[in-house]
Amino acid sequence: MSPTDRGIGIVVFALTAILFVWRLSTPSQLVFDETHYVRQGLEFFRLEDWTNHSHPPFGKWLIGASQALLGENAFAWRIPGAVLGAMVPTCVYAVMRMFGFSVQEAIAAAALTTLNQTLFVQARTAMLDIYALAFFALSVTFLIWSAKRVRSRGGATFGLILSGVLLGLGAATKWTTGINMVLVWSGIFIWRLTETSPNGWVLPRLFGSGFAGWRHFSLLGAGLRQGVIAILVYLLTFLPFLFMSQGLDLMELHQNMFSDVSGPLAEHPFSSRWWEWPIMLEPIWYYFERPEGMSYGDQAIFLVGNPLVYWLGLPAMLIVFILGLLRGDGAMLAIAGAFLAFWLIWAAIPRDLTFSYYYEPAATLLGMGIVAFIARILPVTSRPYVMWIWLLLAAACFGFFYPVLAGVPLQPDEWLRYRWFEIWG
Repeated sequence: MSPTDRGIGIVVFALTAILFVWRLSTPSQLVFDETHYVRQGLEFFRLEDWTNHSHPPFGKWLIGASQALLGENAFAWRIPGAVLGAMVPTCVYAVMRMFGFSVQEAIAAAALTTLNQTLFVQARTAMLDIYALAFFALSVTFLIWSAKRVRSRGGATFGLILSGVLLGLGAATKWTTGINMVLVWSGIFIWRLTETSPNGWVLPRLFGSGFAGWRHFSLLGAGLRQGVIAILVYLLTFLPFLFMSQGLDLMELHQNMFSDVSGPLAEHPFSSRWWEWPIMLEPIWYYFERPEGMSYGDQAIFLVGNPLVYWLGLPAMLIVFILGLLRGDGAMLAIAGAFLAFWLIWAAIPRDLTFSYYYEPAATLLGMGIVAFIARILPVTSRPYVMWIWLLLAAACFGFFYPVLAGVPLQPDEWLRYRWFEIWG
């Protein structure tokens, strides 16, 4: 990437971080699933106890480390997620530039990602999902960077190793990071099958070199350079157990984690199904409290998508996918194919309870899909106008919902203006 792109990327990160960190301590109480990770993360960091078996340890360790450094307060347990969350739109900008979109188009995609509202709420809530998403986005960004034909053998290897480190940290936060990366590599292999090879159809594409991506080594070689490092980093995140009373028994730890995420789960009032997420049938009220002894000042946190991104982004993404197939446009197919894979995989995962925030890896791509729709499908003369109108309307919608995204004090019953439908709680 050029110095200009690096500079713009820094600006995108800084502006997003400011937005995410502003009023981060509000509310000062635990929000939604923070009850499962804040105290438990601090206990784990202090090597005292391991009471939450549901997921690998690294995200919880980060939440605990931040509290150990900054104190046991809301800002401390949320700041790592806010900073990492700000990396997601930065990655969107970088990937869009590597896919051949203009600077203005890449900035628009990053802005729409920031304005999708659910990323904002997740980044400001000490849950594991934002950590997993950020590490995954960074890993994919360096994976794409390493695959460029201009990359030297050493440069490509460096990018793959860095991608592997980030993938290992993401998988050590939530296993879904690894599942999503398998989907990415599946898409890369399918795309490589479309490249011509005089020596056969499948095996040369796994073991041969000289293709468009990673021209210095094979697809299998590229995968191993990332995958081996990811496994090593993943295993290293379990080292704190060596200094705890229960000791390091990787088999038992993984059996407990798998039992927690795959066993029968109790009914949950906020659960929803995968097909409900894009149309926002079951948004979640993460928090709702009124200060004790007060008749006003309600504070609410509402995990709800931006209608300009969620509702309009879905048909735009489907059109991008269809026309990407018809045109053989790799960038359009990569964006729309990844969106469909990250979303529809939940139709196949046999889990009793699922929640709308599982959609966030797919929702992160909606801004990219909208920009691809505008930049590569609409008439050239209308593109700038449509882009600006879409961005302004999305920003206006974000501004409208901001009080219930950030816990701004409300007048009595003011929260009802944000419940557009009866099913919205």
